[in-house]
Order: sequence, then C-alpha cells, then structure tokens
Amino acid sequence: MTDHSSFFVRPAPWAPADLNEATRLSLTSIAASTRAQAVVARLVELVVAEERSGGRKNQRRAAGLDKLSNALGAVLGGVLRPWSRSRPRWVYHLVGRSAFTGERIGARQFQTAISGLRAANLIEVVPGFSTTDDFDGGDPIMRFGRATRFRPTVALLDLVEAHGITPQGIVEDFLDVFPEEPPSVPDPVILRPLKPPRRKGVQRPPVAPVRLDPNDDLVRHFVGEVNSFNKFVSNFDVRGCRPPRWYRTFTEDFKHGGRWIAAGNEGNYQRLPQSQRLMITIDGSEVVSLDVSASHLSIMLGLARQELPSGDPYALGGIPRAVMKHLVVVTAGKGTLPSRWPSDTPPEITETPIEDAAAALLAAYPFMAEPWRLIPSDGDPKRARRLFVHSLMEIEARAITFAMLLLQREGILALPVHDELLVRADAAEAGHAMLTRGYRTVAKIEPLIKETRRG
Repeated sequence: MTDHSSFFVRPAPWAPADLNEATRLSLTSIAASTRAQAVVARLVELVVAEERSGGRKNQRRAAGLDKLSNALGAVLGGVLRPWSRSRPRWVYHLVGRSAFTGERIGARQFQTAISGLRAANLIEVVPGFSTTDDFDGGDPIMRFGRATRFRPTVALLDLVEAHGITPQGIVEDFLDVFPEEPPSVPDPVILRPLKPPRRKGVQRPPVAPVRLDPNDDLVRHFVGEVNSFNKFVSNFDVRGCRPPRWYRTFTEDFKHGGRWIAAGNEGNYQRLPQSQRLMITIDGSEVVSLDVSASHLSIMLGLARQELPSGDPYALGGIPRAVMKHLVVVTAGKGTLPSRWPSDTPPEITETPIEDAAAALLAAYPFMAEPWRLIPSDGDPKRARRLFVHSLMEIEARAITFAMLLLQREGILALPVHDELLVRADAAEAGHAMLTRGYRTVAKIEPLIKETRRG
C-alpha cells in the first residue's frame, strides 16, 4: 500500500478565504541535506535559464550564484514548511525593501528568486494590495491592505519529491539559521484603541497606537517590568531561535490585553510551531512546554464561580472536541453565543450544526449564552461585548506575568507564549508550581497544565 503521508498535498483551486489563513513566509531556511542542496541547485539552473530567455546578457558569477542559491533555499524552505502540514497554507510576505531589514536575504535577492520561480511555473503568486480610508473625512487617513501571497505549484512539488524530499523530512532538509543579535524594542509597552467594528466585505484598517505619558504611574510600572525582564533574559544563552526580547500590547486601556509579544520577525520563537519551540535550549538544556489547557474557558469558569470539570472541559455532549473548542473561541471573541457559524469557519467544523454544539455548551456552561456579563461594565453593551475577549487576555497575561516573576526570583527564565511557558526541563516542577500559583491567585482557578517535552 502506498504511504500517501510521504507526499505533499497537491494545491487545489483556491478561494479568498484560503488567502486569509496564510501564515508568514519565514526566510530563515538553508538547504542542509544533500537532497535539499540538489533540488536548490536544480532551481538555480531553471532560474538562470529563465533569466537568459528573458534577455539577461551578463552571466552570473560565483558570488551571484551563491546569493541566488541562498535566496532560493530560503524561499523553498519557507514555502514548503506550511505546505507539509495536514492543512497546507499559503504564505505571505511584504515585498517592499523595508520588509527585508534584518532578514537573511535582501529584497533584490528575494524578488529575483520569486520572479524566476514564477516564470518557471514553480510558484503561484497572488499580489498584495494597499489602500487608504479617511473614515468619511473626519479622521486622519489610514493605510491598510494585504501582503503578497505565495504557494507551490504541482510542478514544484513534483520536483522536490523527485529529489526524495517528504513532508516529514522538511525540518531536517531545510534547517533554520536565526539571527544571533537580539531584536530592538523601541516601545516596551504599546496601547492601541479598540478596532472599529467589522463590516461585511470591508477590511478593517490598523489603528495607530496611543501616545503614552512616560510619567504616568501605570506606564512606568509596565515599562519598568518589561525592561527588567529583557535585561534578565540577556543573562541566558537561548538557542534554537533568535535571542528573545519582549514588549507588551494593551487594548483601549491597561485593563484589556497585555500579552507578552516577542519582538522581531525572523527567528521569533513565538511564531515557531511547537515542535520547533521544543528544540530551543536555555544554557544548553532542553526546554519543556507548560501549557494551560482551555485557558480562556477556565478563566470564564472562574469568573462564573463554576469549578472546572475533572476531565477535558471541551468534551461535551458527544460533540467533536475541535467543534466545541471553535465555538468557545468564537463566543469569547463575540462576547455572546453566535446563532450561526461565521463565514470563514473550516468545513470540518460546520459539518456539525451550530444548534447542536450550542445546546451542549449551554448545558454544561449556562453563562456562555452571554459571557460578556461575567465582567461588570458601565458602558455600552455592544462595546463591552467587543472588549470581553481582551478582558480575558488581560487576566491570562496577569497570571502568566505572576508566574514569570516568581520564577525570575528563583533565577529561572520562562519564555511566554500567551497561555504557555517554556522553561528548562530541570525547572519543570518549579514552572508547574508557579504557573498554578499564578492562575490560582489571579484567575481564582486551579489550571489544567499540559506538559510537553521534546520527542
């Protein structure tokens, strides 16, 4: 029997929703294995041939061929990684020169690689766009749009498979080489207004950060806390990612949001899949992931003064776990239980009628009909509903910060990933205890913590 798992999924005709699910194109890869180097060498031949047929007169010298090879290896590894998963995804990247500051390859090398691959029918490209909105003339003009999308063609997948490259071997064939210098953090704390409500068919523009008063007590507190932790991490040798530094982002005020965000693009450990995050080392030691299961649902249960179930909190009424988890996420985001699945819901979720999933959810957690009411608000109910998920993030961030600071006092570094901490494997017990204490103190719950180790 043929093992179809050793083959890449062939791209099917795409819909606009597919572009919305794109993941960022990482350009940290190098062709490490013999087979990866062989396929990159073949790509170099194809791109050079396309350049000649396109009228290029001067022949590339050795240095130029090396630059092209490095660019093609980075692009190929970055495009294939998300395509090796059970649900392949497009990748996106801005194409302007400023988008390549600090990257392994420059804008010119990237454009040359993409143009050659596209001419050889080895990569599919959907151009990005940029537009402006003056909000009916009253507010300053805001620019927004979508970055260019990329995905492999059938011809490219046939080519890499002919060289023995499989989805399972991508990580070994195309190793990541991360920047060794830590990213800069110009703004340790960022406060943004709440985004305007969604309008059907209209993409929401970004919102400009609020200018903070450096003399404000809360601003000084959060800035000092971030700066202190960034100084603390500089004492450790963190490998397998770019040396981490953080900033924190809040929404509307300091009672909403507050997550720790790792700075920088390439090598940012928070953007790596968990399998790669577990390859990180701290002072030469492996890390362990301590993940709070159903963090937002657990926080809501704490607010409702309802105990967590002894088992999986998403195992309800015979409904598939993925369906129930998706419904909880959507409900928290809206602040109220939806009456129909959102238009961008994956088909494997919509196979279950939302009425059935909602009935199972309410039978176990009645407060999920209008969870926004769990947090007192004197303002507009519509606004309170939209801010609700940011309230959950703030509680979660306080619990995570509490644990990070407790561990820091013990000389233990913890790398935050929203509701997860990465700590040295030999500090797993302390990490578990402090994370439990953080949620117990801040969220008034006993968290369910999943521990994951390398391999």
